[in-house]
Amino acid sequence: MSDKVLRLILSSMREKFEEDRVEINEHDAYAAEVITIIDDVLKYFSITDTNYEIWGFFIMLYLYNPDFHYPDIKIERPTLKTYEVTHDEEITVYKTITYLSEISSYIPLTKGVLYDMGSISEYEYWDGRIINENTYDSDVSSDDITNIKQIS
Repeated sequence: MSDKVLRLILSSMREKFEEDRVEINEHDAYAAEVITIIDDVLKYFSITDTNYEIWGFFIMLYLYNPDFHYPDIKIERPTLKTYEVTHDEEITVYKTITYLSEISSYIPLTKGVLYDMGSISEYEYWDGRIINENTYDSDVSSDDITNIKQIS
């Protein structure tokens, strides 16, 4: 986009931010009211398929160019950067695991016999081969962003 078009977009954004009394900064930039205003402005320029990258571009464009209305000042365009984000999640998973074991025995095997063998550590079902896993529920107890690193 040309500087002229970007100035029009910035002007429309400023007008709408002031009209709706919305403050914008890079720390709470993805607030719903900010995104709504940006989408409303961009649709007049036939930009409708927006996402966080597009919103981020116009947020930083707005923040980088407070004096955009001066035609002799070149519009500073933000650059796309890539970040590596590490996020830990503490989760309890409820699932059924099916094991298959081959057991040689002179005694006919029953559940009772197998539980008896287990009580003396001669049968451990987890020594078998997993043949099926079915996760049927989970509970997230917490999550935390542990690291953010710019990689390009």
